Amino acid sequence: MAENRGAVALVKRLAGFPAGDCCGESLTAPTVERETLRRLVVGSGQRVSLGRAISDDWPRIGNLLERSKLSPDGLKPWLMNTIVGLVGDEVVAVAAFEMYGDAGLLRSVAVIPDLRGRGLGAELVRMVEVLAAERGIGRFYLLTETADDFFSKLGYAKTTREALPAGMAKSELLRHVCPVSARVMVRDLK
Repeated sequence: MAENRGAVALVKRLAGFPAGDCCGESLTAPTVERETLRRLVVGSGQRVSLGRAISDDWPRIGNLLERSKLSPDGLKPWLMNTIVGLVGDEVVAVAAFEMYGDAGLLRSVAVIPDLRGRGLGAELVRMVEVLAAERGIGRFYLLTETADDFFSKLGYAKTTREALPAGMAKSELLRHVCPVSARVMVRDLK
């Protein structure tokens, strides 16, 4: 994790936490102007800015998730844990996580079809992992029906639903969105 200290400090500062505080009682997505965390050039010179989601992004995030056949249900309360990829004002990629004690539920990882396969999704996952680790998350879980290979390449391993922490039972994603057939994967962040 030492190699990520600069990124962690930047994500923490952008998250709006006072120095030394990682888990404020009232976490909300900022409504201020976004500060770009990173810029990538993907595809044939397409420039993508990566940054924390702000409240104004919500309709575009929901649209991207629905076009990607992922449900936005239950994500809005976790907007403060969401990283977006933008081309201009268009949300072209997103990744987010929910927090349950020291465990996180990685969710809503989506990239528009034209930019898939160029490392953008992997970079978003890495960025939310850094943010999660800074907020005290030691282990990430996820559910997938189609992206096992993608997540395996990022260090995630298959596990069972029974291995999910009991607190995650509150997640809208687990209760109503993901079918029982979705596979569970896990990765230690520490």
